[in-house]
Amino acid sequence: MRQILRRVRRRFALLHAPDVAVRVALPWYLRWSGLAAFGAAIAVLAWSLGRHSSAPMAQASVPLEVPVAEQPVVPETTSSTGDGRVGDLEAQAKDLKAQLAAAQRQATMDKAAQKELTKSLGKAQDEIARLREDLGLYQSSVQASTNTNGVSVQNFKVERDSGNRYRYRLLLTHKSQRAQDFKGQGLMNVSYERGGKLSTIMLKQGVAGTSVVELRFKYYQQIEGSFQVEDGAVIKKVEFVVFEEGKNVPMLTSAAAIS
Repeated sequence: MRQILRRVRRRFALLHAPDVAVRVALPWYLRWSGLAAFGAAIAVLAWSLGRHSSAPMAQASVPLEVPVAEQPVVPETTSSTGDGRVGDLEAQAKDLKAQLAAAQRQATMDKAAQKELTKSLGKAQDEIARLREDLGLYQSSVQASTNTNGVSVQNFKVERDSGNRYRYRLLLTHKSQRAQDFKGQGLMNVSYERGGKLSTIMLKQGVAGTSVVELRFKYYQQIEGSFQVEDGAVIKKVEFVVFEEGKNVPMLTSAAAIS
């Protein structure tokens, strides 16, 4: 009986038993190789996805970085330094120009002063030479004069000045026993030839333009001046005629040396 029950249980147990999966056992080295290949594939896939996703961002970020690189700080510092150096050079050039202008003004003033001094010195030397000459002529005329009336003409010269203008100069001396002043008049006659014709004129003297020179002196009197003749005129003779006061007859006539 017991055997029969056991057989029945075994059959019903096989009928009601759960599904059993049959798996084939793989070796361990095959399992680890498959896992490594699977991990490598996952890594390659992740790298590829990351590259494609970051490329647009890198491309979009390039324009944002360019303006920053186009505005460096160093050129601004260099420009400011260059501007400072240019300003210093301009200031130095302005200062040098001012010094040069001052030196040129001073040189012009010195040159003008030297020129004026030379001119004044020349005039003073000419005046001294003339006074010495007049003094020597007077002394020699006083010592050697044999004229009874005591009046003589010394150093009578006529010189061409410029063009048709001439300058004349003479010295009148007086020797008197009674040391009285000589009083009289003088006339200057100029004879010249023009176009084959000989003419004589009396020069006008003084501001009033008279032909008579008033003579008033005790020892000597100097007479000088200038005159002008017509174009083409050739001077032949220049005379100075002396009249004593109250007399119409010339007491002395002297001719000039013309040069």
